[in-house]
Amino acid sequence: RPLDVSIIIDNMISNSKKADASQLSIEIEPSSDKSILLKFKDNGKGLSPEIQNSKMIFEKGFSTTRSTGLGLYHVQNLVLENNWSITINSAVEKGAEFTIMIKK
Repeated sequence: RPLDVSIIIDNMISNSKKADASQLSIEIEPSSDKSILLKFKDNGKGLSPEIQNSKMIFEKGFSTTRSTGLGLYHVQNLVLENNWSITINSAVEKGAEFTIMIKK
């Protein structure tokens, strides 16, 4: 669903801006199981290990900035509706990195 992908990309870009990122990279790579991986990596404020491990970042209304807390909640819902997956790379030293697997 192309519209869902564009909504996800828009939300991820918006979140990087809110986290004061000066750089955002978006990588698109094919996966071995005919899926596509979308990787978003920025150099913003990042997420504490507690937030990453609890997955509270995807809860409705949760925010680490002064926003509505609906962006990643909405992304998570679109991912689940399409039977895709989203993960947070906890090994990032600065900023945040998310990977979304889009199944064909």
